[in-house]
Amino acid sequence: RAHWAGGEWVIAVWVRVYPSSVSFRSTVLEVLVVGAGERGGAGNSRSSRRGSLGLTVTRTPPGKVTMPRQLGLQRPRALHMSIADPLVSPAPETRRERAEVAKSELRAALAVLGDPSVPESEARGAVEEAVGVLQAFHIPAMTVDFLRLMLDGGWRLIYSTVKPQPGLPRNEAGAPLVRVYEVRQTIVFGEDGEHGQKEGSLVNTMDWDVPSEEGVRGYLNVECNYEVSSNGALEVEPNKHVIKPQKMPDDPQECVTGLQSMCPEIFDPKGRWITTYADPELRMLAGFDERLQGVVNIFEKIKPEES
Repeated sequence: RAHWAGGEWVIAVWVRVYPSSVSFRSTVLEVLVVGAGERGGAGNSRSSRRGSLGLTVTRTPPGKVTMPRQLGLQRPRALHMSIADPLVSPAPETRRERAEVAKSELRAALAVLGDPSVPESEARGAVEEAVGVLQAFHIPAMTVDFLRLMLDGGWRLIYSTVKPQPGLPRNEAGAPLVRVYEVRQTIVFGEDGEHGQKEGSLVNTMDWDVPSEEGVRGYLNVECNYEVSSNGALEVEPNKHVIKPQKMPDDPQECVTGLQSMCPEIFDPKGRWITTYADPELRMLAGFDERLQGVVNIFEKIKPEES
């Protein structure tokens, strides 16, 4: 709300804080700023418009965000501000364009992962900050049909907040016994019937090999059923694990243990997952129960020619 007081406009904002179970180094707040038009008679405004202001709150020294005069009360503009640098340049004008910029920043941060010149904690921190910004542009699906458009099909995992578990089996050289070089997820919604599209199948696929054993490679399918809850979350229940090696490893049990340790939330995805961002190319799933708290997986759509 905006009102004229003491010779200046006073603006009230509404803040939406995204799920507390998604723990990142930065917290993203989406703020609606209601700006008034010219001051009319008796202190009333002739018109008002609504805009949006996204604040990215990072771990910086205490600061005070000052509303830049460039905003203007007659034409509120959408932009990103950081507590560390409140007077940044305006972002692109449309929500879609701003989301594309945020997505480009996320891909740039992902490209740094694995660079030996950048500490892993720093690289992951940059990714998680970019994730937080992009999530602010997510529009939740209001119906199961829209959720189907968001999630249906094949997706490739490109980032996970989960790291390999302690006790990972290792070979004689001290390297992980099993290497997982690609993870895919396929979601299929059920056909209309007794339960309609509120249930379906989810399959996690891990392509793996054993570098220390020549020709030992294969894939593991984790076949699951799921139901869509009233808030659009996926309630996932694993059904069975199917492992298909091209050549049997020397120690099959150690191989399976290695797969479970490398990608624990992919090997056992049981629980509630919510979509925190989705577009035709990219989507994010976050764990939303106690066991999966803090787990966020980022997937990119698999193109038809890559299938």
